[in-house]
Amino acid sequence: MRNALRSASADAPFVTGAVLALVLNIGLYLYLWSIDAAPTMALPFGYEADSTATLVGTVADLSPLPVIGSLLALVNIAVGIGLHAADRPAARTLVWTAPILQGLAVGGILLLLLRAGLPLGR
Repeated sequence: MRNALRSASADAPFVTGAVLALVLNIGLYLYLWSIDAAPTMALPFGYEADSTATLVGTVADLSPLPVIGSLLALVNIAVGIGLHAADRPAARTLVWTAPILQGLAVGGILLLLLRAGLPLGR
């Protein structure tokens, strides 16, 4: 395990992907916690073809997203470290999946909040 950790920590693309995943995840936590909207404000989660909201939730319903992102990032980083010494490209692919998915989650949340008319910042 020590050899795998040493190998992974010396690989700049691997470390960059891991750090980026964690930074995006922390940013998502901070953003969701900083939203000024009331926790009960309705957010449209689903739409019909005529743009009528069919599935409505609250800001609190978004809170599982960063938790899922944290679990995904930590599992991918841990498996990537274990795999790094044997298969560097596979380890990098695992680690870089997390920031890509974090970016998609951040983009999706921002689009959802924009569509609901909530401000993106304070």
